[in-house]
Amino acid sequence: SRCAQRYWVATQLLLGAKMFCCCADDSTADAVMAPVNLEGDRVLPAVDSEQSCFLFTVEMNRTPGTSFGVDISAAGKVCMVNGIEDGSLVDVWNSQTKLPEHKIRKYDRLMSLNGEKPAKGKDMLERLRDASGLVTVGVQRPVIQKVVVRRSEKDLGISVIDGQSFLLVTRVSEGTISDHNLRALEAKDVIKVPSRIVAVDGKKGKGSELLKYMEESKSSFELEMLCYD
Repeated sequence: SRCAQRYWVATQLLLGAKMFCCCADDSTADAVMAPVNLEGDRVLPAVDSEQSCFLFTVEMNRTPGTSFGVDISAAGKVCMVNGIEDGSLVDVWNSQTKLPEHKIRKYDRLMSLNGEKPAKGKDMLERLRDASGLVTVGVQRPVIQKVVVRRSEKDLGISVIDGQSFLLVTRVSEGTISDHNLRALEAKDVIKVPSRIVAVDGKKGKGSELLKYMEESKSSFELEMLCYD
């Protein structure tokens, strides 16, 4: 049967918006991939693997009674944006910036605050919660890595965290995914730990739904995974 583990998951208000915090080990660094633009919920695949990751900064002034208004998932090293609240500081920034690529979007990673880069996503989340006054947030835009997995008679062989718009792979053991990794001709095609899956055969949804799409596949399935620096 598929490896299964229990994880602590907490939902609470963060800066006027929801926080979804997944506590998982993230000792393996994500691969450095090329940047793409995100248009709403859509992520475009990278075409040049030698491009450097797209990083930008956002400046906001948090005064009493205001909120950043971001719905965040924190897992391992990554503090990821799930959504933005209307009328919040981030929403105002997005409406006022003259650079469209500098708008904070779904799947963006909030990676530094006032020049300091916390080691874990939950640490970044806590610093955001306590921040006040003029703050500078460093943001990283992910890329999508598309990988086709050939289904075998074995179970998937993965342990996962069920996210609200992604599936986080936290362990790979004997099964379809490990067989795929052994056959992979390039490092970029390996499904490593952690991997954040956001679509299966072009279909999006909750983590549990993405897992179901993989399990129900009869021959092969295409994964779309977020890649961060």
